[in-house]
Amino acid sequence: MRKYHVAFEIVFAAIVLAFALPAGANIYEEFTAGECRVESFFIDGVEVTATPSELNVVDGVTAGTVTASKALVVDNSKDLGDLRNLDAVNIDAGASGTAGTVDVFPTTASKGKLSVTCQDQTGDTTVTLDIDEMGQATTVNIPDPGASAADLLHNLGGQTVAAGNTMTAGAAAAAVAMRFGASATEGLEVKVIDETVELTNAVETDLTSTLPAGAVVLCAQVNLEAAITGDGTGDDGLVKIGLGITADPDQYGKTADLAQNTKIDTIPDWAVIAAEETVTIKGCDAAGAAVTEKFTGGTGQDVRVRIVYIVPNSLDDAS
Repeated sequence: MRKYHVAFEIVFAAIVLAFALPAGANIYEEFTAGECRVESFFIDGVEVTATPSELNVVDGVTAGTVTASKALVVDNSKDLGDLRNLDAVNIDAGASGTAGTVDVFPTTASKGKLSVTCQDQTGDTTVTLDIDEMGQATTVNIPDPGASAADLLHNLGGQTVAAGNTMTAGAAAAAVAMRFGASATEGLEVKVIDETVELTNAVETDLTSTLPAGAVVLCAQVNLEAAITGDGTGDDGLVKIGLGITADPDQYGKTADLAQNTKIDTIPDWAVIAAEETVTIKGCDAAGAAVTEKFTGGTGQDVRVRIVYIVPNSLDDAS
């Protein structure tokens, strides 16, 4: 392209294209293959210094929608969608007087989301979620509260537990529901066994977990998840279900009959268990004595057992 020294302007509204042409030069020579080549570009008296590649990032942009390798342009409602990853030092969702929400979606489509919101505070104060220093990678899980609202409890420090709250549902492997101690490894533990046992074709069926020596059983509960039947063998005397040990079939109670949803709810006399104890579901007669008739057992012959007990865990070593 030739360079000239005489100024020439073409004005389109407020856009000024400034050319340099010699006397008698033909402007047509500067338009080739549909291109307009200029040395300077002014809009409303202000020179545009952006490069062509910088200007092209707004070409083909739809306001409010993110396009790869293009500029971000909000729509007329100040909305912008479909960003993939965004890094920021500080993020505010909403503003004073305008509610904000942060939604987090799981991997699988149509499986809900986590919505983080904030309710009105008593005063113009800030609630801070602050993670303490941890010595390892940690995942904090929020349990399913069911139909009621859940409260989160600290493992240390004095707190009041609201009425009606469930500490833990327990597990077949004796989960720790509560600990009274100065750390997560010492003190008095409240443990819960909650197991649904499928009866076998035998006179008794053991729970998976055992009760440790030194434990004290606070409560024992049973629900017959289905009507329980005997197989007619032995003395044919199966009329009740006992929860106990082999030597004492109804140590922790017995059912009234074998019908579905028949229950045991027992607070036994407190006694320290001298040696590890295997808890069993045992067939009983009307008086609670063991019978020789076996359970029919198998699929559908289920009994749910829940045992709450306490056991001391030694204090931590001195450093």
